[in-house]
Amino acid sequence: AGTVFDQDPTGGNTVEVGTLVNLWVSTGPCPEGEGTPEGTPEGVVEGTPEGTPEGTPEGTPEGTPEGTPEGTPEGTPEGTPEGEGEGEGTVEYAIVPYVIGETLASANSQILDAGLTVGNIVEACSDDYPAGTVISQAPTGGNTAELGSPVDLVVACGPCVTIPNVVGEQVTNALSTIIGYGLSIGDIISVCDNTAPIGSVLYQDPLPVSNTCVSETTPSITVDLYVVCGPCMSVTFPYVVGNTEGLATSILTGLGYSIDDVVYVCDDVVPAGYVIDQYPPSDLNTPPLINTCNLDVDLLVSTGPCK
Repeated sequence: AGTVFDQDPTGGNTVEVGTLVNLWVSTGPCPEGEGTPEGTPEGVVEGTPEGTPEGTPEGTPEGTPEGTPEGTPEGTPEGTPEGEGEGEGTVEYAIVPYVIGETLASANSQILDAGLTVGNIVEACSDDYPAGTVISQAPTGGNTAELGSPVDLVVACGPCVTIPNVVGEQVTNALSTIIGYGLSIGDIISVCDNTAPIGSVLYQDPLPVSNTCVSETTPSITVDLYVVCGPCMSVTFPYVVGNTEGLATSILTGLGYSIDDVVYVCDDVVPAGYVIDQYPPSDLNTPPLINTCNLDVDLLVSTGPCK
């Protein structure tokens, strides 16, 4: 009594999770003529296991791997051959060449030979590398990068130079500063201004900049200065064209003007010694009013017929 002498489903079969398992437990010897009909467990409809829908075969259909739909390889979607698509999306890599110090042409060739492409090329000054050579790269040499990916380069455009800011300085100090930076003095142009001190730099060309390039073809940079000559005033320049050089000079200096430059050129019409043109320009009938503080006049004088 108390021991299991039968079960349904029988041991060793596979069933769905949650399926009932019926047990038959002995209560001891049966009185004569009582008990369970032979072959039919008590309380179970013959031929239909309890908890199993009628007409549903017990367990797994014959010839079908347990838990796998018939005709479908285990773990593979139906209609998809095993292993198909394997390797798709694989990324190939290349080693980035080290091209710092190489010429741009050589760097381009090495990058392309490695299976990569040349990306952005930017110029920068350098005191350590000759113009036209690579001074920086990204990614750096020796790293790996996807095939076909770009390598950006920075190429030297020449030695570095700084153009100082001399605006507001007196012209003498500005000249010393420019020369101290290894630059050249260009033109000094007089301009009027009603607020800036006389003799101060009102404007410079080129503008101040740090670490710019000096090319091999232009080994120096020339700086032009615009220097204040005084407050602006309206000036009427007298017309002296057609006069002799001596008379023109007397007229101008007598009115408070100065002769700046006298340039001599041949002329087949104007006699030798006569003024051909003047600057600032003027007109015989209506001399222009020029807003300036500069009273200097340039004269162009004939030397006679051209040979």
